[in-house]
Amino acid sequence: MTTERILVMVLNMRSPIPNAAAIKSHLPSTVVLLKVNPSDAAVRDYLEESEERLVAWANGTLPEVYGFDSDLNLEHAPAPPSVVPEILVVEVEDLIHSSDRIEGHIAESARSQSYEVRFEICAGRKEDSAQLSRVARGLKSDLGNNVSPWYTDVTTGISVQIGGSLAERDEPPLSQIDRLWLNSFPVVSCETLRTSDLRGELLTTVLDNIERIQRDFHPKEKMGPTERLENAKRAREKLTADLEERHGIQYLLHEGKYRFYRDEQRKGTIDVPDRIFDFKDGFWLESLTALSIAENWPCEAIHRGLTITHIDREERMGILRSMLKKPARGDYLSRIWTMCRDELLLPGEFADMTFFDREKFMFNEFSPNPSLLRKNPQINKKDYHYFQHEEGIGHFVDWIIDEWVNLPKQAREFLTSKSAKKREIDVLAETPSHCLFIECKLDPSSASKTPEENKAQIDSLVASAASRGVNFSILAHSKIMGESWRGGKFDFIVPWNKFREPDAMLKSVISTATPSDFFRGNRRVRDRFRDGGPKHDH
Repeated sequence: MTTERILVMVLNMRSPIPNAAAIKSHLPSTVVLLKVNPSDAAVRDYLEESEERLVAWANGTLPEVYGFDSDLNLEHAPAPPSVVPEILVVEVEDLIHSSDRIEGHIAESARSQSYEVRFEICAGRKEDSAQLSRVARGLKSDLGNNVSPWYTDVTTGISVQIGGSLAERDEPPLSQIDRLWLNSFPVVSCETLRTSDLRGELLTTVLDNIERIQRDFHPKEKMGPTERLENAKRAREKLTADLEERHGIQYLLHEGKYRFYRDEQRKGTIDVPDRIFDFKDGFWLESLTALSIAENWPCEAIHRGLTITHIDREERMGILRSMLKKPARGDYLSRIWTMCRDELLLPGEFADMTFFDREKFMFNEFSPNPSLLRKNPQINKKDYHYFQHEEGIGHFVDWIIDEWVNLPKQAREFLTSKSAKKREIDVLAETPSHCLFIECKLDPSSASKTPEENKAQIDSLVASAASRGVNFSILAHSKIMGESWRGGKFDFIVPWNKFREPDAMLKSVISTATPSDFFRGNRRVRDRFRDGGPKHDH
């Protein structure tokens, strides 16, 4: 006979993540969720939100709570537990004095004569955990040996029996993306790299050569645009030639990437952006950082370019409306126009916008490149479709938003993946014991921001979006000949190649200097920090 499992725990006030982690680990049939009512109205609101998110996550409807369409296949939606529990919410004023009520709800929720009661103490405040342990000991004398206290580690998902020898985890722990969703940070898009597909001699050889070529071709002095692009071109040519001649590694250009491979079957490939070595366009830095982590860090997947959107549907729709009206989003509109036309949903007033036809759409005919427009203000805007039809395009965008629920599913999925950006994580990697949150900048300092200010972007995200556990806050940059900075146990500013040696990076000595001292940024700002102004504090 299968023993029914009942899980008793306190609802966490700030975040339902500890509760969700416990549910995934124990996989109970019933959860008796204790909501300790506070006197503070704001705290009660936090509890209500936490309860709503937990229940919705458990039954697989959390995206709908945030206003996402129920029929969408959200690639990065949070995964519910494999066993959906019945969640019984019990409001109490005090745990100790509610022992009889708790016992009564346990008895009511039992569906069979054979049941096990587990008290989970990981979720509440310290005082809640202490009181719940006392309640568990008291009920053990009434209910017998089928009552036991447990503690679940959120990071690993392993539950340990307190005072016993059992340690369990019925399914994998919550992923960091799941935790972001539970913390009200919905992830709508990212690129996921599987280390099993990348790790090996091919990756190491490609990274070795990229590192060597970058050292040789990194500009020693400021270059003009033409000289900079020519330097990057020569570096790429040197890279591809050396890989083929010295190592037998071939390549092909595929969707804006160099795809390196060794054999004709192309069983293993390494993709690198084709703009690599362009020290004004830093998109390639995210790729190199992710590949460097894949080489030796103990993780199964690395996520690149995570887009975190707003939890409020109206805000998402409003920002999406504004975004689609910009000239740079012509490609998005082309996709939607073509989808709606093919589904016979396109109103007649937009039917003559054939420049949006996906097979014929040319962005250089739709709108001029902004940099080109800045350099050549004499360009006649009326030569471009956007400026010829600006009012009509605005009406088309309004129609898309107003008729959202009637759009083809694929159109809504596409636009949702391009949804209003609230925050972004350049690279996210998760190991069994910790998580790497990484912001990528070509230079740790820039004309407008110091290393402290650039670092603060990722620090803020970790502080607001990360959950319990060890979270590294890291600013990665391209200056591989520059110094690394470590400001605390989990606080780094390092060049991308340092990720290739995780042990050395994590064991590096903590510096007492500020990032500005290390990287010689803006002198005025650096002196301000040195003289007692705002200091980096993570």
